[in-house]
Amino acid sequence: MKISELAKRTGVSTHALRHYERLGLLEPVRHANGYRDHTEAMRREVVFIAMSRKIGFSLAAIAGRLPTYRAGRLRNADMGRLWRCVLQK
Repeated sequence: MKISELAKRTGVSTHALRHYERLGLLEPVRHANGYRDHTEAMRREVVFIAMSRKIGFSLAAIAGRLPTYRAGRLRNADMGRLWRCVLQK
């Protein structure tokens, strides 16, 4: 899906999505015509990033957890430990 559709389906602006790409959080496939192709799995990642941001996680902390999230091994306890660190700051 194009970035505009991803933005519409996740409620995250195209500006923010491009920022996430620049930071390496999202890695869409680039076609020869320059268009980015975002997968359904990437939609779920964007929702994870957006929800994590809303509860106070930094993009650096989210980046550290994305590989575990992508592998399907992220547990509530992992996020709970991170959340306690956020609250202590």
